[in-house]
Amino acid sequence: MNSLFGTPYLIELLTPKQDVEDIEERLEVFAERYQRIIDAGAVISIPDNPMGNPHFTPLEVMEFLDLPMDPERTLLHLNSFHLRSDMDAFLRGAADKGLKKLLVISGDGGPKLPRMEPSEIGVDDKVVTSIVLLRYIEREFPGVFTCGVAFNQYEPPEHEKERLQWKIDAGAQFVITQPVM
Repeated sequence: MNSLFGTPYLIELLTPKQDVEDIEERLEVFAERYQRIIDAGAVISIPDNPMGNPHFTPLEVMEFLDLPMDPERTLLHLNSFHLRSDMDAFLRGAADKGLKKLLVISGDGGPKLPRMEPSEIGVDDKVVTSIVLLRYIEREFPGVFTCGVAFNQYEPPEHEKERLQWKIDAGAQFVITQPVM
């Protein structure tokens, strides 16, 4: 059993897309699935704008639906496709709710999403990667979050192993990957 999360199961659940026509129906489906995951004793893992599509944030959906937010069983994903003000609001909101576990990724992005510029967060890098985000979160919210990262098993192994070490050096405390088939 994984001691960081207390359960071996992390189940991903997408919030509704922002441009969906049947928002009430999609919110109802989200609430039903959310409750099933909680009832099963699993960790709920909620992505941040998956596949570059704007979705409602986990916090706004969970607050709107008045869903329980269990800090031990909620994993929020966070990517670099945000304005700094939105990023900071997300992080403050999660901290205020006692949510501590974040999966920090660079993100898929897309034309509908703004990408955070390194200058917005006071760093001299070309782009805001998960490594840059990890350092930013620890600088702005020291000791508040337990941050993890993704390992992409589809990338060349030596390159991805090197990137993983950089992520760990930047503060990653856990690693998530897709199953190897």
